[in-house]
Amino acid sequence: MAVLGTAWARHHLNACEQRRRRHDQLYDDRGEVRHRLFLPLLFLLAPVGYNFQEMSMRLAAVTQDEYRELLLRHFGRFWSHGSVAALALANLLYIITEFVGMTAGLAVVGLPLWAGDILSLIFVSVVTLLIGYWPKERLALCVGAVNVVFVAAAILSHPDPATIGQVFTSWPRVAWNFSSNGMLVFIMATVGNTVAPFMLYFQNNATIDKEITARDLHLGRTDIALGALLQPLFAMMVMICGAGLVGRVANLDSSNPGDLIAALVPVAGRLGSDLFAIGLFNAGWLAAITIGLSSAYAVAGAIGSRRSLNHRIPEAPRFYGVYFGSLLLGAIIILIPRLPLNMMAVFTQIVAAMLLVPDLVFLVLLTGNATLMG
Repeated sequence: MAVLGTAWARHHLNACEQRRRRHDQLYDDRGEVRHRLFLPLLFLLAPVGYNFQEMSMRLAAVTQDEYRELLLRHFGRFWSHGSVAALALANLLYIITEFVGMTAGLAVVGLPLWAGDILSLIFVSVVTLLIGYWPKERLALCVGAVNVVFVAAAILSHPDPATIGQVFTSWPRVAWNFSSNGMLVFIMATVGNTVAPFMLYFQNNATIDKEITARDLHLGRTDIALGALLQPLFAMMVMICGAGLVGRVANLDSSNPGDLIAALVPVAGRLGSDLFAIGLFNAGWLAAITIGLSSAYAVAGAIGSRRSLNHRIPEAPRFYGVYFGSLLLGAIIILIPRLPLNMMAVFTQIVAAMLLVPDLVFLVLLTGNATLMG
């Protein structure tokens, strides 16, 4: 049960928060137009996310080596360093979107952007003050459970069951070019949201950090399957909330997350709007932690520094330095005036998907290596 809880928390961070995270603004953007409410795609991609996470976990559990180290050993310095660089770039974009979500959630209580930004940075930083891996993971379990508020918010928005059923039985027409149909962009973003570089690195390194071995594979797979099922369910709830805003917000495409949360009041009531804001902050917080840690694991490993959540800050200063530094940079960037935040939320997923292609190939080759995997 200990291993079960460990892997579930890790995958819950990875799959639910992180994927719901992207930030839930991304799902709001996709849900805003009814012909884009492509809920079946979320569930069709669940097996893809499961297999991706399972390979990452299995590689670490069997070999007890980091993916980055195996990449260096089997494919050379160029691909190993290139993978870490791609991860760092994608993660910075991710962290920016997470801070957008967190500050939007805090705006409900009247905090201006700069104040919400500072408070969000403090929240994602203090988790490192907990000593050891287990306390951090238990905190993740407790906070992760809060994301059920998305279900309540979706119910309070009074969706039409017949419309939702029709969405699952119809396939939207997609023009396979970017200029004539934005649907293709959102499909690519959804794919990039299902599998991302930080998921590979966090899952892989966290497995080693918690000393999970090949004997625990069956528990790890069970946990990953649970996360793969929960992710599209919660994402669907967010999209339903977003769909309720159609025709109620002027210039919906250019609206920021705070505007969308406020616009939920006539749809889901003050309670539904507040619950959605809580969920948005909560998902962004957990995602920012996971994404920041994946950068810290990879970069600290690349420069040969100690890297473990079981270390105190003085014991692994570069590991925690990368973590704090990446979060601080993301927090600073969102303060740039007139930043196209909605576009960035979608663009981030597409960029991450493209950057992940080489890693997907290498991950398949490594897990298919009989000599390596035994």
